[in-house]
Amino acid sequence: MCLSVCGIDLAVRKERCTGYALIVIYGDNDAELTRLNCLHGVKEVVDEVVRDHVGVAAVDAPISGGGRVREVEREMWRRGFKVLPPSMPWMRELTKLGEALASDLRRLGVEVIETHPSSALRSSGAGSVPELLSMLGVKFPRDYLPKIASSRDLRDAVIAAAVAYCYVTGRVEPVEANGDVIYLIRELSSLKG
Repeated sequence: MCLSVCGIDLAVRKERCTGYALIVIYGDNDAELTRLNCLHGVKEVVDEVVRDHVGVAAVDAPISGGGRVREVEREMWRRGFKVLPPSMPWMRELTKLGEALASDLRRLGVEVIETHPSSALRSSGAGSVPELLSMLGVKFPRDYLPKIASSRDLRDAVIAAAVAYCYVTGRVEPVEANGDVIYLIRELSSLKG
């Protein structure tokens, strides 16, 4: 099996960094973070996803709801996760972009899921991105560490890619309400042994 999954930390403004991280799954317990980039705009993201033959993309942005507060956000709040309401003006724009990106990628045959990276990291029980990747057994180049440490966009993209990886390997914790789902990572310490 060889499958590529990615994480996308979508930026509202084209001139800002949209974090993009790619994990290639070579087989059981054999996966590697192979790409970590700043992209600019939805077109660049779609081009990269196509070039990398991505099967599953996890997006850090609302991908449904039209900019209104959904029940899934309320469920996240009830569980103690701090997500921003999509009804805020800039979040409405982000939601529009997220919906457009999801639609474009789905048209190309990519499975698109929604995530919230800081909540996913917290739910996993990992204290950092390198610890998360290690707990998952995902190899990564050590020269990515400074990039992850210095850019929240890239950090969130890596966590989103880890969510996509967990989605494929059955280690996600879906938060569901009224047909909307935000995918988190199940606590990894409970999966050992």
